[in-house]
Amino acid sequence: MYKMFFLNNFNKKFSKFITPIHSLITRRRTQDEKEYLNSELLILQDINLLMDTPTITPRCFNIEKLHEYSVDVVKVSLIKCDGKPIYVINEPRLPLHLKEAVLYSIEKYLEEYNINPLYEQNDILNYLIDVIEKHEGIKDISTQQYNLLIYYLQKLLSGYGPLYPLLNDDYVEDITYEGSNTPIAVYHKLFSEYRWIDTNIVLSNDYATKIALILSYKIGQPLSITNPYAEGLTYDGHRVSLTLGNELTLRGTTIVIRRRPSHILTIVDLIKNNMLSLEQAAYLMYLIEHQYSILIVGGVASGKTTLLRTLLMLIPHNAKIITIEDTPELQLPHTHWDPLIVRRPRQANTDILNEIEMLTRIALRRRGDYLVIGETRGREARLLVQASTLGYGSLTTFHANSVEAAITRLTSPPISLKRESLATAFNVVMLLGKTYLPGRGYIRRVFGIFELTNNSIIEVFHWRRENDVHIPTNIAEVCSKSLRLKELAEITNKRMNDIMEDILLRREFIHELIERNIRDPADIVNMVTKFYNNIYARGNAGP
Repeated sequence: MYKMFFLNNFNKKFSKFITPIHSLITRRRTQDEKEYLNSELLILQDINLLMDTPTITPRCFNIEKLHEYSVDVVKVSLIKCDGKPIYVINEPRLPLHLKEAVLYSIEKYLEEYNINPLYEQNDILNYLIDVIEKHEGIKDISTQQYNLLIYYLQKLLSGYGPLYPLLNDDYVEDITYEGSNTPIAVYHKLFSEYRWIDTNIVLSNDYATKIALILSYKIGQPLSITNPYAEGLTYDGHRVSLTLGNELTLRGTTIVIRRRPSHILTIVDLIKNNMLSLEQAAYLMYLIEHQYSILIVGGVASGKTTLLRTLLMLIPHNAKIITIEDTPELQLPHTHWDPLIVRRPRQANTDILNEIEMLTRIALRRRGDYLVIGETRGREARLLVQASTLGYGSLTTFHANSVEAAITRLTSPPISLKRESLATAFNVVMLLGKTYLPGRGYIRRVFGIFELTNNSIIEVFHWRRENDVHIPTNIAEVCSKSLRLKELAEITNKRMNDIMEDILLRREFIHELIERNIRDPADIVNMVTKFYNNIYARGNAGP
């Protein structure tokens, strides 16, 4: 009954359902979206756009298999094709009679929920499955076909189309499409030494533009000729950057996605991966406890936000944390987390840096214990000086490849901090980087931890590349090198031996987290809170 209808008349029939099904996929109900829903940019006219993944078969004289694994129903192969690495997906096609059943279920959903749609994706999925199971076209299907049907329903509802199998792969960190019929490329955790690896997914410019428009709705920033750039977070946490057509790029529409990791990394993960050492973690935990300010410096994709999020987990529940972000990436399990987000207006000439500065001023009046700016880029750095003098602990990230480069940027326009103010605004500077080690690929490391004074930079920790070790490896040496710890001893009227014992206590606590393999962020914050409650109750080791 539905076969010829599906093949020949789908677009015409389905076009009247564009607005509600588009809302179903984007899952955002903002006033801005409502104003755009009926615009000519709604291009969701072909179900195949979101269900099919256009792939090509690599033509090679010599093929070397590097790795194979499965992601749901999709088979992934990493091969070397005449020496060039390629990420190959083999996605089983959905049989025609099952596509008919999917179309039938969507029609039923739109008839029943056109006015008051369901909001939760699981509710929609369960409804569609119930309808499909009653459809005569799928009687006596195999378990394999049923699993395939569920996969394609989830793919359709996700709105990611051909990007869906890549976003399902936990080994994929980033996805990029640079336009002009180029293959989609991925950054793969297991093969980082190859950097960007081409996939066998190739999109035309028109196809990519349609996907980019759908993605722009998912992040609540609809693309248009007057607004050809969009950046934001999807509902499920992927960071998306888009350009439309040739307005900003020479090669047409572009798509870049930083995939949200399936597991949020914690201090336990970073120490196990040797991104930082146990001694560094204990030192930082102690300074954060006493509300010192920390600047995390590094290049692109060096792990700045990951480290920032990890350090915030060392703050107990009873402290109030105010965060300010342009694109919200921090998700904290703290009870008193007060997240402020920059609102992105449609006007292209709006200065987002002014918005961040305004939110920073607002944050200073909200009586927090810690002020966190996701990324410092402008004059808001001056307000961090004020935050420090008011007693806030502060943490932020900053783009630079060295501490000296960071100081140069911070003391130059438009930030123009005075050199003597840096030590007040940023008591401690952490330098992160991504580097290549033979046989291990690209790794992320804390290259060094430094303390700023009015006229000098003191190196407390450094990373020794030869044997991949963070130096020093004992707390006594850390205490002898750190001016901040000596300063803290004077403020708290403690001896340096007492400070060392305090830090050793925190080292022991973090070591226990590692031994027990506690890797859930909420569990870690609960343990941190319990730890501080116990030591404060004893009347020692507290600020």
